Amino acid sequence: MIGAHPAGRVGVLVPVVFDEYFARILHGVADAAYEHRLRLLLWPTRHEHAREVALLNELREATDGGILVLPEHSSDELVAALSDGYPFVVVDPLAPLDARIPSV
Repeated sequence: MIGAHPAGRVGVLVPVVFDEYFARILHGVADAAYEHRLRLLLWPTRHEHAREVALLNELREATDGGILVLPEHSSDELVAALSDGYPFVVVDPLAPLDARIPSV
């Protein structure tokens, strides 16, 4: 749940940070986090599926919620995170996702 840590931690998985597309998304995320007094933890995935899966597992342990930008995850991996009660949203999924997975 957001707010369990002193300042509320939100993890952001993003393929790269230097591309203008991702930078614009991160800018909006950072503004919203600031308005809600949340801290962001940024974790680049390099478009590597294995790295993304490992980082999602770490993210679930270290943060109160997550934002997954352009993920390479399968619906099964994301449904497992939902089943554990980890709140997250997928931004710009590469493939259709299970209807239970929140996405924009």
